[in-house]
Amino acid sequence: MPTAAQERYSYAFTRIAESIEKEFYLEAIAIQESIVSDRLDSFLLKNNYASLGQLSHKAKAAKGQKVYKTLAAKIEFCRRMVCKERAKWDEFEELSIKLQKWRDGRNQALHGVVSVTVEKGGKGTNSRLEIVISKANKIATDGEELAHGVNNWRNSQTARKAYRTRQANQRLE
Repeated sequence: MPTAAQERYSYAFTRIAESIEKEFYLEAIAIQESIVSDRLDSFLLKNNYASLGQLSHKAKAAKGQKVYKTLAAKIEFCRRMVCKERAKWDEFEELSIKLQKWRDGRNQALHGVVSVTVEKGGKGTNSRLEIVISKANKIATDGEELAHGVNNWRNSQTARKAYRTRQANQRLE
């Protein structure tokens, strides 16, 4: 019997696929961001790199603490923690680069529906709706794969931590 969390993730991934199929790309992107953010939060919390108060979208900095409300901040913080303790965790560098690129595309897709893009030199361009939709499709499609990738990375880190804990306990026996 799947856990409640497994059921929610299964539903979320099914909903992403359905949203892309029905051309509801912005919905797919929003769910993908939720998954990515949750998986990064989970990694940071379960490994005592951050407290819940530091990760909440309502977070306020306590004295001497940083907050990581945005997706960009969470990606960077995970990257730093993984790099700092490289021997403990699977590689995150390539995944973090893909996440940052996707995050930029996500911003363009969500804001591009109604915004005018300002090019270098200050000239504004108003892309045709078909171009905006096409870009949102690409971001949603890439995001589906990336959300699975982050979820799999997080699950592998959980397994890796459990293995290290078992190894340490066996040495103590």
